[in-house]
Amino acid sequence: MFKFIFILNSPPLWTGSLVKKMKAAIIGDLAVDNIVYQDISFQKGGNFLLEDIQTYPGGVAGNIAFYLKQCGIEPVVYSAVGDDEEGKFLTDDLKERKISTEHVKVLKGKTGFLIIIVDSSGERTMIGSKGAAYAFNISSRNIVSSSPSWIHISGYVLLGKYGNDVWKAAVSSSKKLNIPLSLGLEGIHKGKFDDVDTASILLCNRMEFENFFNDGFDEVAKKAKTKIVVKADREGCYILDGNVKRIEGERVQKVIDTTGAGDAFDAALIASLLKYRDLEESCKVANLFAAQKVKKRGNKVIFSRSMLSKYFR
Repeated sequence: MFKFIFILNSPPLWTGSLVKKMKAAIIGDLAVDNIVYQDISFQKGGNFLLEDIQTYPGGVAGNIAFYLKQCGIEPVVYSAVGDDEEGKFLTDDLKERKISTEHVKVLKGKTGFLIIIVDSSGERTMIGSKGAAYAFNISSRNIVSSSPSWIHISGYVLLGKYGNDVWKAAVSSSKKLNIPLSLGLEGIHKGKFDDVDTASILLCNRMEFENFFNDGFDEVAKKAKTKIVVKADREGCYILDGNVKRIEGERVQKVIDTTGAGDAFDAALIASLLKYRDLEESCKVANLFAAQKVKKRGNKVIFSRSMLSKYFR
């Protein structure tokens, strides 16, 4: 398994004028996010009306790419959309943000979507469909061709028809290029992908951690063969690597919307590690960026120039 070492005092990736942007391959879903801000108590058999739905280009791959771009890392998106207007909506958004769509496949069928309900505490609940992306597949040669310095794969993409093949392609590419491979545990459960320890680092929130490991932090930390970062909202995050270390988060007076906060965290973490910070310091940076996201509505936010300059320029 690839082991990575980040040294705080290594030369910066770029200084002043940009010398060469590092690339990160992001393998995940693109989806249309339909967000509504409403308190709903669901009851089986009931009828519910959603009010004032706001539509955004989203999906894990789209969100992480959006944030990496702000952090000075060139994202290479590997995903699929349907051959409909919604698919065009998503690819047009990437192009507008100067994110390449070269590896975004257009497949027959409807584009994936999410209905996201955000309650008055800022917590989001999601339901949706992968749509045409269910048939997404990729080869190791496709990934290697973009010469990334990092590969990140979202657990959602592994739920598709060719999930095992996509995972094998990511692992193979990581080994061929001798670069880190991070895996988000969104949606996946232990048993379907037992070789996740092949990844350099696993990223998840508390619910995803519990669904996957079905055990406590201490027990998992002792047995794990790879590093695990658990995002824990107001608590910050936890690093599991032989033992458990909590990285305190920034205090947020009012949480408005947690949608996409995990994606902001993942992008800032990856960008910070590529900046040669160690994992603990990178988690502190990621906590800060995730905290900025939850203060505003929507699935994405634009970070201040001063904040980006402080950590990524």
